[in-house]
Amino acid sequence: GTTGSSNTEPCPAVGSDGLVLRLATPTATAGFPASGPAAIYRSSRTFQTFSTLVPGTQTDTVSAWVGGGPCSGGLSLSSSNAFTTVRNQATSVTAVIRTTTIYADYPMLSLAFALRDADERPRVLTPSSVTVSGPALTGSASCALSSFDATSGVGFCDVQLAASEFAIASPTGNRSVTLSVIYSALTTATAVVTATIAQVVPPVTLTPGTIGLLVSLPLSPRLPTETFTITVSANSGVNVLAFYQIQINYDPALVSWTGAGNLASTLYTLNPGHTAGTGGAKSFVSVIAAAKYTASPSIVGNGITLLTAQFSVGAGVAAGAYANAFTADVIAFTDVSNSNFYQVAPGRFFDSRGSLQAAGQLTVWSTTTVGVLASASIAEIFNTYPLNSASTSSVIAPRVIKRSKCTASGCDRTTDSSAASCTVQTLPLSACTFTVGASTVAGDPSVLVSLLADGFVADVPIRVWHPATVTITAESALLHPIAGASVYPACTAPVYQRTPLAVTAGFSSGTTVVNVDVTCISTLTSSNPAAVSVTGGWGGMATGLAPGSATIRVGSAGGASTVVSVDSDPVYAVCISGYLVHDGGATFTPSSIPARSLASTDAIAVGAAYRKNLDATLVAENAGGVIAAFARLSDGSYFEVLPSNGLQVVPYAAFSTILNSSSLSSNTDYYRAFVKANSNNAASRCSLRASWIDRCSNATLAAGPVAANVSLPTASSVSVSVV
Repeated sequence: GTTGSSNTEPCPAVGSDGLVLRLATPTATAGFPASGPAAIYRSSRTFQTFSTLVPGTQTDTVSAWVGGGPCSGGLSLSSSNAFTTVRNQATSVTAVIRTTTIYADYPMLSLAFALRDADERPRVLTPSSVTVSGPALTGSASCALSSFDATSGVGFCDVQLAASEFAIASPTGNRSVTLSVIYSALTTATAVVTATIAQVVPPVTLTPGTIGLLVSLPLSPRLPTETFTITVSANSGVNVLAFYQIQINYDPALVSWTGAGNLASTLYTLNPGHTAGTGGAKSFVSVIAAAKYTASPSIVGNGITLLTAQFSVGAGVAAGAYANAFTADVIAFTDVSNSNFYQVAPGRFFDSRGSLQAAGQLTVWSTTTVGVLASASIAEIFNTYPLNSASTSSVIAPRVIKRSKCTASGCDRTTDSSAASCTVQTLPLSACTFTVGASTVAGDPSVLVSLLADGFVADVPIRVWHPATVTITAESALLHPIAGASVYPACTAPVYQRTPLAVTAGFSSGTTVVNVDVTCISTLTSSNPAAVSVTGGWGGMATGLAPGSATIRVGSAGGASTVVSVDSDPVYAVCISGYLVHDGGATFTPSSIPARSLASTDAIAVGAAYRKNLDATLVAENAGGVIAAFARLSDGSYFEVLPSNGLQVVPYAAFSTILNSSSLSSNTDYYRAFVKANSNNAASRCSLRASWIDRCSNATLAAGPVAANVSLPTASSVSVSVV
């Protein structure tokens, strides 16, 4: 497949020399960088686990490319299986108790908690369980993890205290509550908070033998908009209470009656029903009822339950104890002979004060702040400003925990807010957004942001990794013109060599991680762009334009620079190695990369190998691939030749070619070759021939075969059907 001339001799197989391994999104972050100086041609590359990508949120792949530069260009092969930054187990927990005082008629213990891993990151693995211990409980001691927020690391826990905790003889008062975070039966973090358990108020009844009405109110405070139930009972003495008419009076500025649908009685039929209205400073509900079974012993004597009714605290009611919230009147108690044995008398009340009262007291709480939790959107930040003059920010998200209303199924969390202020010493902070930028060029090993809300403080640690050392190297410090190759269409200047650049940094934050490849996130500048260009084309490459020299600098990194020179001594093309690249031509290992831990900065090798050393074998008619061609130059380097700078491909025997058709990458500056229909297996490596022809002079600079094989199936039998 060669002519034997000096510039068309058989080329050694490029093999892995044309392979580039890079992240699918190399400019997105400095995370998962390659260790050591980056070389564009590498069949395997080591990617460190060092990464400040937010755990559990960043999914990426390593892609193999033929040709191109360190950051872009080339023909894309298969990508590795997607890997994701993993979350680690929580090693610390901070807890805030929402129900600071717990009552017998309000027995819910409600907690809010925030988890962090060993590196203070809030995005942790969801625990197997979170449990509460200390006081006696009714029901499960496990928290419902469905409320756990995987972004902020904040979760909630509602459990119910047992009745024994409120007994008069129990050690009521301050009790320690332990919250335990468990992964697969192993407790990794605990927090202890203090709950106040209110001693139960001893119940009271009407004096035996004393006929009257008793209204029982909540013993615990209620919050604005919260609904509560009152219980109305009677003492009929020795009389059968067959009928009654009573009136409940309430202050409409404090509470409202929720309606007839919430009047209930098991002993009496509320018939003919009720009336409601306003008289003086109070509104009222008047109820007339008849006993369902007048022979029942439950409607004679003390403690006859007449009804229950629901009321709701007004939305704008201020916190306080309202001693005259309710009054009550007996219109008439009537026996089975239709005689009124008790009438026109005031009722008595049992409330949090403990003894019988002439009016009912209601205590109202406010939705006051009981604590604050906080998390950072990025708990670790790369200070890349010295590399690319780009600022990076982390948003501090506060969770201000408010006292809230609870039911048997849990406590309301909608009253929580995000109204808080943040402070940090000497560093920029705006509206709880911490920014690493020009004023933090030197970097900071750690930052502690203090979040303030209603007198409560939450500290949010942020680790800042800064590039303490930055180095830039060029694979070749001297570039030459390529003999016979001219820049088309001007045809006034020669084509010069290009060389990959590698930018590495040592990131420091108490510890130092070295040789981090930051080439694809760095801004490169040339002091002499007329001689050496670092813009346009493939990222991370320096291209010669004219004799001279240039200092290539990295962003604002000061001394991070290297010199690339261009001379006028030419090199010439010796030969061309061409490859028919088809999708699926690379395999990768491993398929998963774990998140970085401060305890381990071990490197993980990500390797890619071409199927049959890039020797594509096509096994079907119309199967094809894209042609990549590399000219070996007289100094031993390689130069990728494209149709735009003079590549021509001649097909023989089994193949046909198309220029600028769809390819395996978004770049269409490639030839694509197909197996012809009705071809056979005779043609193989010499079926395609690549030539580098200068577009200005039409002179052939080099030529060589394209490695490609055809292996079509052979028919083993013939079947004929007659229709």
